[in-house]
Amino acid sequence: MRTKISLLACLLCLAACQYNNDREHEQDQNQGLLIKGQIPQRTKAGLTRSADNLSLEDADKVLMLSYWGNQFIDIDSGRFSIYPEWGTAIALLFLDSAYRYIGHLSTRGLNLLPLGNLSEGENTLIDLSMLRLEGHTVIPGYDPFGNEILLSEKELQALQSLGEYYNAIAYNMDADRDGQPDCLSGKGLMMSTIVVYPRCGRFGHNDRLPEVEPDSSCVNYTLQISSGPDLQFSDNNISFYGPEGEPYDDMQLNYIIEEGETLFNAYISRPNGQIREGACCGDLLLPFKKGEYTLKLDELEYKLIYANNQYYSALVLAVPSIITNGDTLKSIRLEYQLTNGTKVEPSAMLNILYAQITDSSGMHDIPHVTGSDCSDWLSIRTGFDSIVPAGSNILLREIQHVSVWYDDILGNHYALIFPNAY
Repeated sequence: MRTKISLLACLLCLAACQYNNDREHEQDQNQGLLIKGQIPQRTKAGLTRSADNLSLEDADKVLMLSYWGNQFIDIDSGRFSIYPEWGTAIALLFLDSAYRYIGHLSTRGLNLLPLGNLSEGENTLIDLSMLRLEGHTVIPGYDPFGNEILLSEKELQALQSLGEYYNAIAYNMDADRDGQPDCLSGKGLMMSTIVVYPRCGRFGHNDRLPEVEPDSSCVNYTLQISSGPDLQFSDNNISFYGPEGEPYDDMQLNYIIEEGETLFNAYISRPNGQIREGACCGDLLLPFKKGEYTLKLDELEYKLIYANNQYYSALVLAVPSIITNGDTLKSIRLEYQLTNGTKVEPSAMLNILYAQITDSSGMHDIPHVTGSDCSDWLSIRTGFDSIVPAGSNILLREIQHVSVWYDDILGNHYALIFPNAY
């Protein structure tokens, strides 16, 4: 089914962080977060190997992939240096001079490097040392986990449960199957998931603790596909189907093309027609299976693996407490835990976050003030502990619910809704 309609307000908010796979990285390469490594050099020059017989010695480039952008890095004399963005997660793919895939970096069961909670913050240096290839797995000579990359065992396990998300990257980087990474031509595609929990419990108030009870039976799921700038279609000729072998017959597709832009965001959902009592977002939107899906633009097909469906085990609950002066909102305090109650460090798992309050007069975004600056988002630079609004006349007794929206370091979007019980 194809429709071009206005999306739910929550989806429009989450679409604010769009993927651009031609994004330029403009960090000063004399400072900031640095990852470097070394590969074996060829002992014999001029050898040409088939795609099935490539070794790490054949690597000519590293492709750094994240939800927020791609970058090719040349390997010079067996060495490479990468300047990623602090607070993201990246995958490193090794390619030969013809951009053929050799392998991807993996350590501790993760095919990604989470770059949030780092020993020296944005000035951290990670030296992966000499790398080796086993199958298509590139193993570093030095393990940065527990050293430069700071994760608890529970945080590591939560990320491992999402590991298949990055397993699919080597497949999805060539969705049109022409033998070249799609981002070379500005036609890359990135899949992510929007997960809305309409009932997460009750927010806290001053010294009264919140009640954290996420209802896993009432969750809304939406697939988001974001395009590169040169991937276009005409006259509403866009469709999506799958997974291969067991295709759904209930998928609906909506899309947005920003005015003056060629990038598009497509949103696929599976409404089952049931409206759960007490839910804030209408129809219950069903989850998606792992598998191969097809995006069709005009007459061209793009194959995408979706493997990002282990949400509950890795869900970070950003739990709000309303701090008031009398009955007036003063700030929002935030605490973070997994669904089993384990406390987690938000910088290890989150990229950006903001809060929204709904009261009798409507919805209110709550921007955060730091000194003379005001930001709509919390990030690793502002910290994730609390939101201090610029000014507020919001009264506790009129609050209907508090919504916390965040992007995780993989680029997935979450909305957690906490009703008022006061």
